[in-house]
Amino acid sequence: MDFIYENYGGKESYKILNTVLSRSGATISGKIIAKNPFNHNPLDDKNMQQSIETLSDKFYNDIKNKTIHPFQNLRRYIVFNIGIKPFVIKHKDKYTGVIEHHWKKRGIIK
Repeated sequence: MDFIYENYGGKESYKILNTVLSRSGATISGKIIAKNPFNHNPLDDKNMQQSIETLSDKFYNDIKNKTIHPFQNLRRYIVFNIGIKPFVIKHKDKYTGVIEHHWKKRGIIK
């Protein structure tokens, strides 16, 4: 994931996006956080350009090769099985669509 920002609070924005994406099932392949001066092309900096190209290649290869990230999968498993699944089952009357149309079809629950 590339993240280049111009405004104050860019690192905090990155952290929020990272949290939302990883908890929703995304896999984080890498990161670049750089403060970019106003009205400046980040590709003018050769080091930044190299970092972006390297990370873009890694991102492409991770998708192409279906790279598994064990720690992220473990974290997702724990969040789902300790947090989300028990909550949804406890409030099953509010989540019948999820349970009936998605989880049962995928074998998540019986």
